Amino acid sequence: MKNSSKVLIALAAGVAAGSALGVAFAPQKGSETRKKWKDDLKKLKNYQNGQCKKEKLIRVKSKLENVLQKINSKIEAYEHEKTTVA
Repeated sequence: MKNSSKVLIALAAGVAAGSALGVAFAPQKGSETRKKWKDDLKKLKNYQNGQCKKEKLIRVKSKLENVLQKINSKIEAYEHEKTTVA
């Protein structure tokens, strides 16, 4: 399991545990509790979306760096060939 998956699972567990403890120790009206849980879940979803976007950007960056490396290698090979032929 990737570290990011472990973090997300731990975060979800933390949100669930925190919400449950919040209800147990600071009871509110049901509508207020549901709103709080909804807000917490929305925060978790936003965090997950941000993490996924960040991971995707890291993968894209890595691929672009590999392509750039290949292009630079071809340019160097071309320049080397050009100087040895001249």
